[in-house]
Amino acid sequence: MLVALLSILVTPNLNASAALADGKYTINYQVNKPDSSSASMANDYFLKPGTIIVKNGSSVIQLKLKNSSWMTKFESSTGGNKVISENKAEDTRIVQFALPTYTSPTAVTMKVDIDDLNYHHEYTVDFVWDAASLKNEDGSAVVAPTVKNDSNTDIETDNTGETNTSSVKEKVSNPQTNDTFPLVILLLFCVSGFILFNFKKRMKEEEII
Repeated sequence: MLVALLSILVTPNLNASAALADGKYTINYQVNKPDSSSASMANDYFLKPGTIIVKNGSSVIQLKLKNSSWMTKFESSTGGNKVISENKAEDTRIVQFALPTYTSPTAVTMKVDIDDLNYHHEYTVDFVWDAASLKNEDGSAVVAPTVKNDSNTDIETDNTGETNTSSVKEKVSNPQTNDTFPLVILLLFCVSGFILFNFKKRMKEEEII
């Protein structure tokens, strides 16, 4: 039990998520049927790529719709839904919503109304982001972000949010200089003292008997 406790205190938490620096990025995506790898018909209603905007650590994404007049409802499950601009002559508009992560799909509810075809349908689709396609707005490659975990250890991640474990091993600080080390030593002394006290107490009880 003592060994398990010490391992919890000493082992750094590597569950840090990728984070983008403030700025603008482009990312490709596909609109899929819910919980499926198959593209939805709605995939043809969007002009790729999308634009991710990061400000003060919060991310939103802007997408350009074509045949805008057909889409009478567009609502992301992540919130922050708004129309940024609209061009009635080209029948396009730019929508925006919150994007907490680009490494997992975002569910969106849409309603399409095409009077000429007597088509009126509301459905939910998944926006699947192609993390590997992520680029800076100018087209240059995105530098792998470095984030801090709970042990204040630098961890490098790639665009897909995967942790570079080799980098972690190189950058983990010496346990002797780790902030938790004095606490571990103190805990070790306390537990050792408690065990020694109980041992002596038991010995005296056996002598009395």
